[in-house]
Amino acid sequence: MWYTTLMSTETSKNIILKVTAALLIAFLLYAAFRWVIPLLLPFIIAFALAMLLRPLARLLCNKLHFNKRVTGVLLVALLYALVIGMLILVGVLGYNAVQSLASRFKDDIVPAISNVFNDVIVRLGEWSPQAVPFLNQFQDSLITLLGDKISSFSFTSLGSIVSSLPSLLLSVLFMIIATFFFAVDSERLARMLECRVSAERYEKLVQYKRHLGKTVGKFIKSYTIIFAVTFTELCIGLFICGVSRFWLVAALIALFDILPVVGSGTILVPWGVIELLRGDIGQGVGLLVLWLIMSVIRQIIEPHVVGRQVGLHPLLTLLAMYVGLRLFGGIGLIGLPLMLALFVSLEETGVITIFKKRDLPLKEQPKRRILFFTLKSKGTKNKQT
Repeated sequence: MWYTTLMSTETSKNIILKVTAALLIAFLLYAAFRWVIPLLLPFIIAFALAMLLRPLARLLCNKLHFNKRVTGVLLVALLYALVIGMLILVGVLGYNAVQSLASRFKDDIVPAISNVFNDVIVRLGEWSPQAVPFLNQFQDSLITLLGDKISSFSFTSLGSIVSSLPSLLLSVLFMIIATFFFAVDSERLARMLECRVSAERYEKLVQYKRHLGKTVGKFIKSYTIIFAVTFTELCIGLFICGVSRFWLVAALIALFDILPVVGSGTILVPWGVIELLRGDIGQGVGLLVLWLIMSVIRQIIEPHVVGRQVGLHPLLTLLAMYVGLRLFGGIGLIGLPLMLALFVSLEETGVITIFKKRDLPLKEQPKRRILFFTLKSKGTKNKQT
């Protein structure tokens, strides 16, 4: 009886429709992030890169009268040459860092561990000589275990990279080819789509694309600000720690920190621990404190900066980042706030109308206080309280 009464009201029907629409949108988002986006990720990246190069290509074609196809090909080739150069540079620096870690393990870490154990053995030998053989055996086991862990980590990482290399190279090849097609034939592809859909639906798609471009641009701007803040923090911290060529190291760690999930702690924490084992307490503690300060500042400013740029409340941005990270990993960390910002942008401009707005009653202006005086709204005299 109550169910029939509830379904008969118009308000209840609207609520059920809205709940159904929200559940459907949530399911579509989940399916997109779980299956569709990872499957089409090379083409999505290719489309984003082509759209990123499009304003420069238009400028060159309109101002300098370059050929559109030649301009697109040259810009894409230049972009990928720059990316490949940066990857080679990072790979060389990473290889040198691994080599340096291995040499430091033999030359610095092992002697540091031995010195610590020797001091303990000397002091403990005076009190309990029976424990000395056990400590010597434990020292040898610890050094062997650390060496095996470093070797197994290196071989495991190298093996996983080598095993995934064919699939990665194939995806990169498809991405490069797709970027050339998007950059050269974007107008032709747009005309093909326009011919196959209605005028109203095509206009909607154009609006979606326009809002998506604006939202992605705001995300790029926000993470550029975060990169600048991270780079500044690293420069100051590494300079105080006495790191040589601190600006170059800061730039590499800041680039690494922008990657989803990875973070600067992947570099700073092992580095700090190694310096502590070497006996450089000041630099080791400094690196760990720098990582802790950076982590706290990053967690505070990232939702605020991203939310401010894309028009979301920092709490909503933080919630979307957390849910996206837990459900979809690194893709969801950036993708879910991006989709939420796109949805809010489309709602604000009236492109989609899922949730209706209503005007709230005006609140009474709060009274301002200066020390013991209460200032009322304009048009009234100030009174002393």
